[in-house]
Amino acid sequence: MHPVRSPASQGDRLGRLNLTELVPRGRALEAAPGRITRTNMNSTATESAKEQVIARYGFHRVIEPKGVVPQAAWRVDNRPEQLHPSEKLIQVKLLNLDSTSTKQITESGIKIQDRIQEIVNERGKMHNPVTNSGGVLLAEYNGQAIVPWASLSAIPLHLESIGEVHGQQIDVVGTGVLFESYHFTAVPEGMDWRLAATALDIASLAVQVKRAVQERPIKRALVIGCGNAGVAAMASIKKYSPTTEIFGADVNNSNFKRIEDFGFSKNLGQIDAANAQEIISFVSDCDLVVNCVNVANTEASSVLAAREHGLVIFFSMATQFDQASLATDATGKDVVMQVASGIARDEDKEILALLKDYPNLLKITH
Repeated sequence: MHPVRSPASQGDRLGRLNLTELVPRGRALEAAPGRITRTNMNSTATESAKEQVIARYGFHRVIEPKGVVPQAAWRVDNRPEQLHPSEKLIQVKLLNLDSTSTKQITESGIKIQDRIQEIVNERGKMHNPVTNSGGVLLAEYNGQAIVPWASLSAIPLHLESIGEVHGQQIDVVGTGVLFESYHFTAVPEGMDWRLAATALDIASLAVQVKRAVQERPIKRALVIGCGNAGVAAMASIKKYSPTTEIFGADVNNSNFKRIEDFGFSKNLGQIDAANAQEIISFVSDCDLVVNCVNVANTEASSVLAAREHGLVIFFSMATQFDQASLATDATGKDVVMQVASGIARDEDKEILALLKDYPNLLKITH
């Protein structure tokens, strides 16, 4: 592994970003030449503070539309040579696309490498415009393998080449830019890089499920979608609420034996999650429902499976939140709905601890 070059070594072809040009300025009082006044000092301090905020959150990298954060932008500046002092330049080795984006690109019939390059060229980041999602990446920074917590949809990305596809993971050579506000985890020495990217992509769910079962009694839980995220959710429920009766539903039963072998559940149904009638016939009155599927129209199924005032956690980029809200109207169910946020404090520690408790918990493709 080679250390990442410092920003100073990137060359001065484009020079450093002049963030002050992007800061709205008020009308300052004129001062005599060469004379420092209190007004000038306060103005300089204010400009400096604004510049720090702009750099911290990456506003200066946004090309369009101006004023939004990089994740919400249509296009960002991904040039590695135009680096602000507060930015970290990382050497990107692997893209771990989210399952919703992977499914959409695969079903489009376009070669996945071509579509990734097309999106990055157009948007300056790997932000699928159809699914509005990205995934995570693995990179090297100062000789250490890292996985940023921020979504690919928020990281300026420049790709030099795209290699082999391994399921949701794609080998690449390129650079990324991390802003001061972005957290990242150093991959533990000896840990498989592909496993690290897979685990840290879903790490926040483990923490949020842990919080849910610790904050309220959970007698019955349903996990819709039994892929890696669903299995991790079951592991968290089992660890922190061992008496909870866990149900699992997925149209694909490929993980059912593993779930049984781990002792998470034997209540498993091969069901299309979009079929609300089948879901409610399988299980109902759940204190907790965790939705991890990568297909649309599963919101009503999740709401119907929950008990009155039960908790539904949506950890799916295919979720349509208008549909989720209207599902409560259509079913007359008063439930608490929670968006599983992209990051959660100590998420890396939690998912790595689960991997120690349950070896071979997650599936990876080599």
